[in-house]
Amino acid sequence: MLLQELLLQAHLDIHPVMAVASAFRMSESNGQEANGREANGQPPTKVRKINFTTNHDEPENNSGTQLRREIEGLRRDVNELKENVNASFENLAKEIKAEIGFLAEKMGAQNAYLRQILQRGAQSTEAQGSTFPITSIEELMAIDLQISPENRQIYITKMKELLLQATISKSLKKVLAEELIVTHNIEGVAKKKALKAYASFFPALFEAVSQVDTTQPAEKALAKAMQVLQGFPPMKRK
Repeated sequence: MLLQELLLQAHLDIHPVMAVASAFRMSESNGQEANGREANGQPPTKVRKINFTTNHDEPENNSGTQLRREIEGLRRDVNELKENVNASFENLAKEIKAEIGFLAEKMGAQNAYLRQILQRGAQSTEAQGSTFPITSIEELMAIDLQISPENRQIYITKMKELLLQATISKSLKKVLAEELIVTHNIEGVAKKKALKAYASFFPALFEAVSQVDTTQPAEKALAKAMQVLQGFPPMKRK
């Protein structure tokens, strides 16, 4: 009997069908033996119950656990990928923003430079156009206000060009109209108005005269030219 049980247990481990067949044969053998015992007046042998139910739940549970682990791993990978992508986009956005700011700054500087060029061009055009000759005190006051450190050289250059067209005593009328020449002198003496009162215009005119006539001081050359145009002979200084 012990040997048969061991064999039965081995069959159960090998294959469920073989286990069932072995159990069936053992059941018949035990039944015959039990009948023999009963016929001889002996108590029947007890037959042990064998559970043929196989544990199929454990592999399923193991498979489910493994699947859940794989899913969790994929979720972690996806989340990590999202974080990396977001970080990359943030860095890219910062770089683009910095580049845009740099370009905007450069464009602003270029626009400012272009505005300066255009402004200088307008001032140069004004100086070369209807500004000269100056025909009235109002125009003289206006040009005195227009001359600045930024555009001063433009006016000096234009007045120099006009003065070089003849001797200063003749070409001065191309800068100042005769009506202004006869009512002004440098210092404002002899009941005349002073050119020195125009703090921006007079230094520019003085500079232009000094570049045209280098044989004598600019103030002397200008004073002689004005006296000639006013109909007075130039005063001789001792």
